[in-house]
Amino acid sequence: MLDLSIIIISFNTRELTMKCLESVFKYTKGVKFEVIVVDNASTDKSASEIKRKYRNKVEVVKNTENVGFGVANNQAMAVAQGRYFCLLNSDTVLIGNVYDRMIEWFDQNTFVPIRSSIRFRDHSFSLASIPTGTVKRLPIGMIGCKLLNPDRSEQYSLGKFPWFFELLKLLFFDKFTRRSMPKKATEVDYVMGAFMLLKREVYERTSGFDPNIFLYVEELEWCFRVHEQGFAVVYWPEASIIHYGGQSSVRGRRDQIINIFRGYLFFYRKHCSKTQQKFATTLLKTKAYISIFVGKLINNRNLVLTYKEALQAIK
Repeated sequence: MLDLSIIIISFNTRELTMKCLESVFKYTKGVKFEVIVVDNASTDKSASEIKRKYRNKVEVVKNTENVGFGVANNQAMAVAQGRYFCLLNSDTVLIGNVYDRMIEWFDQNTFVPIRSSIRFRDHSFSLASIPTGTVKRLPIGMIGCKLLNPDRSEQYSLGKFPWFFELLKLLFFDKFTRRSMPKKATEVDYVMGAFMLLKREVYERTSGFDPNIFLYVEELEWCFRVHEQGFAVVYWPEASIIHYGGQSSVRGRRDQIINIFRGYLFFYRKHCSKTQQKFATTLLKTKAYISIFVGKLINNRNLVLTYKEALQAIK
């Protein structure tokens, strides 16, 4: 069996995808790997260019329509041959041999200590019976690395599940929140979808991404189910890659906001009570109405239109 299946989703990011692939073949040494690129009906000749340059080195799956990030990744994971899968964004660039070190660490660190916390006690995890303050060792199912901006400054590479107060902070106080990244391997709620290294068993147990989420929030929802299956998700900052971010959104920030709204509401409808759903919906609507009001006040038509569409998306 191969050590690793590297999976890249391409949607009209030909130049970035080619740079990503170049970095993969330049730096990936010491592991037996395959590369699968799923092209989501790009119109920039991405698929043909990849086939021309990499021939038998890359398996290209060309979709006839844009099926979304999660579904495309699921397509590739269903045929991948590696004992580990890496979901790698097309807008990333490797800057060193991250895979050799990460797989070695993954092989040697099968379990991680995890402390019970409010997120487990209040929600339907298999850890619900763990007393407060006790420590349990869980098998590691997925790890993420440090994501860097092109100037090598750190991006926020992990996140917390959006329970009510976390969602409140994300929607209204995110710009004022100072975030510090862990300096060592740390169990987290979820890692960003730009780089997710996981055991084959995790995919087999969870069936991958929920196909109902087209783009954004899909990694958060999947990691929730990874936790439900009794696996730990770990952030491993000893490896890093460059992540450009947001390159597959047709309308940039507007598409991001609309899909994030839609994704958060889907998460609450799938995993939370009716009361929690109402609270989340109220927060999302309040954020939208305030943004529309501010947009009109400062004569920002794009802001108004963005949040009007976001309101429509969560009805």
